[in-house]
Amino acid sequence: YIEADRDTRFRRLRMRDGIELDEFDRNESNELEMQVVRCKAMADFVVINDGSVEALDKKLTQVIDESPKHY
Repeated sequence: YIEADRDTRFRRLRMRDGIELDEFDRNESNELEMQVVRCKAMADFVVINDGSVEALDKKLTQVIDESPKHY
């Protein structure tokens, strides 16, 4: 499961889709968000995605390298 904090998610959506804060807040509170919370609870790994693409790649490589081979 890969996570980004609220401000990062809003900033990225605003840049990509031009979304405004009120629409973002409505989307955050819908049922899909609850499903994401349940999915995160079942995840074996949680990666915080709060930086660059390169930083995410480094974090994911570390998770893969440290995970049991049956993944």
